[in-house]
Amino acid sequence: LVSNNEVMHTGKGGIYVRGGDRNTLTKGNSEIVNCLFDKFGSVDKTGQSAIYVWGCGIRIAHNEICNSSNMGIYYSEYIQASNYITIEYNYIHNVVTQTNDSGAIYGGRNLAGHGSVVRYNLISNIGDADEGYNPIAIYLDDYMSGQEVYGNIIFSSAGGNSIFMHGGRENKIHDNIFITLKGSGWQSDVRLNSEDHEITADRTEDFTKPIGDHEHLMILELVPFRSEIWAQHFPTLAKCKYDKQTNELISREFDRLSKYKKRDKIV
Repeated sequence: LVSNNEVMHTGKGGIYVRGGDRNTLTKGNSEIVNCLFDKFGSVDKTGQSAIYVWGCGIRIAHNEICNSSNMGIYYSEYIQASNYITIEYNYIHNVVTQTNDSGAIYGGRNLAGHGSVVRYNLISNIGDADEGYNPIAIYLDDYMSGQEVYGNIIFSSAGGNSIFMHGGRENKIHDNIFITLKGSGWQSDVRLNSEDHEITADRTEDFTKPIGDHEHLMILELVPFRSEIWAQHFPTLAKCKYDKQTNELISREFDRLSKYKKRDKIV
């Protein structure tokens, strides 16, 4: 438990927590709660965050994160991936002020990132549109999958998207409120089905090389996603196939996404 701390004027980031076991989906039950992160990352202006977590079963709640050029919360990327991360009731403002292609809350590059929730956060005044910095409030980057994002209020963000799903699968985004935006409220793309990013069923290729989408398949196979335990938690993931011609690589729930998307509000 990390609680009731003030982390201020750091050269890089703030707090780093790793816990739980993704192979067995055993939760670490670590928590970062009721902390203040102010003016962090004064030396490294990009690539840092107030809170950086990865693993399984970590809760980040009731923190204030503010006044930095860096990200607020960073919870998954590449082999440092996560499941069952809960990010809730945080107030994040005046961050990512000198960064593009970044997020106040960021998770990315994990086709097997299922079970995490981003909810009931207030995110305001991110980026600096006048200086050309247009980050994203909640960024599900590069195939980040299995996330649920709801009940967040995003106020006065710069010219980036408030929520951006960059090619993920089985994400649920609904009931968020966007106020006084300079960019769009919600945006997604489908990278795995594009001509530039093809997935094949040819397992003779070398999937150990971090090149393009092969990298994401390699990361997927780092966890036993077809095991009995994973199948109990995430049955659709356990049944996925690599054959793009059958379109069965963790197919996204398009109907459900459309339904949920209509309940988001832009004010």
